[in-house]
Amino acid sequence: MAANIGNLSNILYMAFRLAPFLIVTFFTMSSIFNYDYKGIIYLCGLLLTSALAITIGNTGLFDNEIAPPNTPASSNSTILICNSLSLSDNGPLSKIPLSILVTAYTGAYLLYFIYLADAWVHNISTYIIFLGLIFGQIAWTLQNGCAEPGVIMASVIIGISGGVLWGLLINNIGISHLGFFNGLGNQNVCSIPKKQTFRCTKRSRSGA
Repeated sequence: MAANIGNLSNILYMAFRLAPFLIVTFFTMSSIFNYDYKGIIYLCGLLLTSALAITIGNTGLFDNEIAPPNTPASSNSTILICNSLSLSDNGPLSKIPLSILVTAYTGAYLLYFIYLADAWVHNISTYIIFLGLIFGQIAWTLQNGCAEPGVIMASVIIGISGGVLWGLLINNIGISHLGFFNGLGNQNVCSIPKKQTFRCTKRSRSGA
């Protein structure tokens, strides 16, 4: 039983840690295979949002202690878990968790174009998946002491704001067709024809 719980914990750990990389890779490769600029535009918005988060995180507004001072025995393991997939050898690039930010930005970016297409009903799975990922990452981050609640909330807010504002900018400059939305829109949905009733009126023909 303990072994099964341990295996499940390891699977969830890898899923939540690799999710941001898999999301970015999917969008990039999809754009390459489809010979369009959707992935590049998506990445530009993500990079700008990440740069904003890094700047805000390094201003001193947030004091994010990875290893809680009241648990010195677990400090080394906590730092190892939280920094296992960091892009820098000196620890995270930002005090604001970029993994949560990537998921929040991507979800908001997709949902904005779903809103433009007025296709909420046909894309329920999209926002269920991203809501699940965000809440899962938040729970994992809090459980392992990788970030404080205020820092996590900032990551979510910046990510969602960046995704919506970038989508709004793309729409306003007239290139909404390059927004990343591969879901089901209303124009792609077939409906069953409704039963119709016709009434005929017979007109008498008067002779000359």
